[in-house]
Amino acid sequence: MSDPQQISYACVAPNGQAPLAEESAVAGNANVVALQLLQSNKLPQHDARVSFAQEGQLFHVMVAGGVVHLCMADEAMGRRVPFAFLEDIRARFAAAHSNPADQEPFSLNDEFAPVLAARMEFYNTDPSADAISRTRVAMDDVKKIMINNIEQVLDRGERIELLVHKTDSLQAQAFTFRRQSRRLHHHMWWKNVRLTAAIIASVLIVIYLLVAFHCGSLLLHCHHH
Repeated sequence: MSDPQQISYACVAPNGQAPLAEESAVAGNANVVALQLLQSNKLPQHDARVSFAQEGQLFHVMVAGGVVHLCMADEAMGRRVPFAFLEDIRARFAAAHSNPADQEPFSLNDEFAPVLAARMEFYNTDPSADAISRTRVAMDDVKKIMINNIEQVLDRGERIELLVHKTDSLQAQAFTFRRQSRRLHHHMWWKNVRLTAAIIASVLIVIYLLVAFHCGSLLLHCHHH
């Protein structure tokens, strides 16, 4: 058995084939179980992440670009750190090998098994590994949600068209509202000007009438006392 909360086995293989490289930190038959998984029909044929339980251990699988990245870890370790480890391995392997399907089984063991061992040691012992895994998993979850949402829309072309039409309609409504608001503001401004002018005129007329009442309409009878 492995130590508590440890990644104890890892391998990289073309989907449906034997590993190109593998590394085990414990004695046992993890490699046998891994090979059975790799050659079974249980693994997804598209990019995906799955986990399989086996006697207190979890085999975590990341399929990406037709390549299977697999590790075994204690169930108590959860899924976040193992999948961050697999994402790390995926990036390193993809950077070094563009056509893994053309390789023979275990032909990359001398080259890549030390990488697997080093990264297993890091994710098993370095306290910063969990913080890194939190960030990576959070980013991956957001990306996965975004892709799923896009795919849901792409499944229905009419929905995309409807959304575009709705967006155009909203933009037109917003433009109309702004234009009407400006017109209303301009109308209210002129209305206030006219009202003010009318009040001033009314006051002047009242003053004239009062003065005219005492002095005559032409104000000829007014004199200074």
